[in-house]
Amino acid sequence: MNNQMGYDGRHGNRLIGAVGASDKLKDLVLKAKDYENFTFYDDVSGKELPKELTLKARQTEMKQVYAHNKVYYNVPLQKCDDITGEEPVGTKWLEINKGDEDDYNRRARLVAPKES
Repeated sequence: MNNQMGYDGRHGNRLIGAVGASDKLKDLVLKAKDYENFTFYDDVSGKELPKELTLKARQTEMKQVYAHNKVYYNVPLQKCDDITGEEPVGTKWLEINKGDEDDYNRRARLVAPKES
C-alpha cells in the first residue's frame, strides 16, 4: 500500500499515509528531503505548486488537525477491524492556491476521499 500511495502521489519518501510513521505529535514535522522527487499540483487548476509553500500549508493543517484538535493517535489496524468490522478510512491531501501565481495563498486539507 505504501508503494502504491507513493506512485499515486499521495505522499513522499519514508512516509506512511498522510504523515510520518510516528505516534508522537512533536514528530509530525514534514521534511523537504522526504519530498525531493515529488511534485505538487493544484487540485482545481492542475498547475504545479511551489514545494516549499505546499509543505508549509500541509504542516499548518497537521498542526491544526492533529495537535490543536487532538484527533490523531496511533492504534493498531486490527483494532479498527475488531471494533467496526471495516478497514480504516483512507486519506489524501487536497491542495489549492487561493491566490494567483504572483501572490500564492496555499491551502492544504487532509480529507477522506469519497469512495466510488
